[in-house]
Amino acid sequence: MKWHYHIQFLNNQTRAIFETINEQLELDKARVSAIEQALEADNRNEFIIAVKDNDENPVGLLFITADTPADKVWTIDSFALAPEVQKQGLGRLLNQTIAEWAADSGANALQIKLAKTETEAAAFLTHIGYQVKTDAEIVTFQLTV
Repeated sequence: MKWHYHIQFLNNQTRAIFETINEQLELDKARVSAIEQALEADNRNEFIIAVKDNDENPVGLLFITADTPADKVWTIDSFALAPEVQKQGLGRLLNQTIAEWAADSGANALQIKLAKTETEAAAFLTHIGYQVKTDAEIVTFQLTV
């Protein structure tokens, strides 16, 4: 069976979807706190996006901050996919879509910050074209869009 995925932008009224995703993906507490604050603030430059499968089950989460026009860098604060949908091209497709959206909005780069211990995520980002911008405990990966 071929699966199709779609996205849903989340806000404070759709908080239950975020809570379901958080239970499934076990996001770290700092990211959960930032996402909860963004849901409450309804900030126009922060986007929380659920990725859902054909059956409306949430299988992923993206949290993006579109920085000020002067910076021209969008930050992907969270990019999480359930293990059962990883390694199928979905991550690459989502990243490509975000990159096009950012470029169309005037950004010239995407960045993601990871702990050095997140080696699998780092390998994925390098594989899809991100370059390491810092070499510290928190590593910044950047992709020109």
